[in-house]
Amino acid sequence: MKQFENRARGLPQKGLYLFGGYALFWGKTTDTAEHVHHLIQITLSPQSTFKLVIDNHTIESSALLIDSDIAHKFEVNDSLHLIVLIDPEMEVASKLRLMLNKKAYMELNSALFLELYQTILGSDLTVLTPDRISMAIDKLLNTITDRHIIANPSDYRIIKLLRYINGTEDKNISVKVFADYVNLSESRLIHLFSEEVGIPIRRYLLWKKLYLAMQTIFEGKDFTYAAHQAGFSDSAHLSRTFKKMFGLTLQNLFK
Repeated sequence: MKQFENRARGLPQKGLYLFGGYALFWGKTTDTAEHVHHLIQITLSPQSTFKLVIDNHTIESSALLIDSDIAHKFEVNDSLHLIVLIDPEMEVASKLRLMLNKKAYMELNSALFLELYQTILGSDLTVLTPDRISMAIDKLLNTITDRHIIANPSDYRIIKLLRYINGTEDKNISVKVFADYVNLSESRLIHLFSEEVGIPIRRYLLWKKLYLAMQTIFEGKDFTYAAHQAGFSDSAHLSRTFKKMFGLTLQNLFK
């Protein structure tokens, strides 16, 4: 991966991209304390290896898949890491867990990640768009699981609803209101949304709220303002949700 090293030096120290059900974090990291979070995690090191410690057992690798709710810690050497986080309620998560076969982790072939490295480390920042990153992660997970993982909704009611969700400023609308909007029962909408989008609607809405909060913070607003803009009750509520989702605090990310 040395071909990307010089380009990586010119990138900001950290980046976080949120999508409907998964996220990408990249940057130079340091050793972590033992921690647990509810997301399935793929950790990559394009420049060197890292060490993962689980149950006092140390694994050295450059590409690992780690199951959710697994206590672990990392030992790194101040090098660049890319971390892909996947909501365990996504359809693709069940495929990843089948691969894990009840194991806490498994090594992955680092060659699978060349396109993702190229997208992040080999790009001019002016064209490093969320859509490009989303497509790279989509292809990556598709290759790992040998299947299409991010559904393109075909049902006109779900397409209509997604446009409405993305356009509304009210971030705390109930699922019942959404069901009425597309003339479906609440139970039918819940089933159809998961089938079409690949993630339960309530989880999708939570990801949208977190995305809006992060976007607001990136614009220079404080945590309290961002929390209210995104529909959280206060900054503490936003911080708890973020830490539960990603395993790190907002303060650590933005310090």
